Amino acid sequence: MHRLTVRLEAVSAPAAATAVAALAPDNGGFLTARADGSVVVLEASGTSPRALLRTLEDALDCLYATGLR
Repeated sequence: MHRLTVRLEAVSAPAAATAVAALAPDNGGFLTARADGSVVVLEASGTSPRALLRTLEDALDCLYATGLR
């Protein structure tokens, strides 16, 4: 299993919490998202590097829709 942690800085703790809430339907399984103050922490896993990439792409697309850039 491949694993990767990504830390993204939001403008504020409430913005990070909003971003994490948007990922709630995907939380668990291959993706775990949490807020650490104003930082969004994504912990992804996948059976291959390509699967890991697809998981992160989906999560980042969702975060982009929340305004996290």
